[in-house]
Amino acid sequence: MENQTSIDNKLNGLILVGGKSSRMGTNKAFLDFNGQPQVNFLASLLQRFCNDVFVGAKKGEDYSELNVIE
Repeated sequence: MENQTSIDNKLNGLILVGGKSSRMGTNKAFLDFNGQPQVNFLASLLQRFCNDVFVGAKKGEDYSELNVIE
């Protein structure tokens, strides 16, 4: 049996973001991580293994280049 990674099974990824950021004072999804916003870094990791990657965010938050589920 061959051991290979395949995304033929329609695996989707979901990054959960949001919250009030009351303790941090800023949206943690946009904190710099390895030279890019943390949410983008996580999306690029998931895209290696998933057909589609979504961000679960509250209404009104801007994640322009990502697929958002409100």
